[in-house]
Amino acid sequence: MGRRESQLLAERVVHYYAECTGSDKKKTCHHFRDEGVPKRTIYGILQRYEASGTAKYRPLPGRPCVKTSPRKLVKVEKAFTKCPNLSVRRAARKLDMAVSTVSRIKVKILGITARTKNLVVGSRYLICFC
Repeated sequence: MGRRESQLLAERVVHYYAECTGSDKKKTCHHFRDEGVPKRTIYGILQRYEASGTAKYRPLPGRPCVKTSPRKLVKVEKAFTKCPNLSVRRAARKLDMAVSTVSRIKVKILGITARTKNLVVGSRYLICFC
């Protein structure tokens, strides 16, 4: 169960606890045990509710995720569809972006397979006409 599902379950448990049972933990526990929710989970949610007054989880610590603009996504996708063997370094230089940004967009967001060029034995220079 992911964080979002856990959050929704916590809100359901607290709503049932406060509105339907008149703040009776035992009835709340029996109700949600029939759905297959572990007893410790239910009591943990209710304990957090009584301590903080809300069912919401605290925000995740650390730096927030980087949001990428749709314009950058289109630029990177267009660059790699036009020339699939273009290196990430050259694409970053061409698009005036950081190499790590282009790489993250290419692999994680767009799902384009990361490839590495193999040099031919005996050739000294590798020419790319992109």
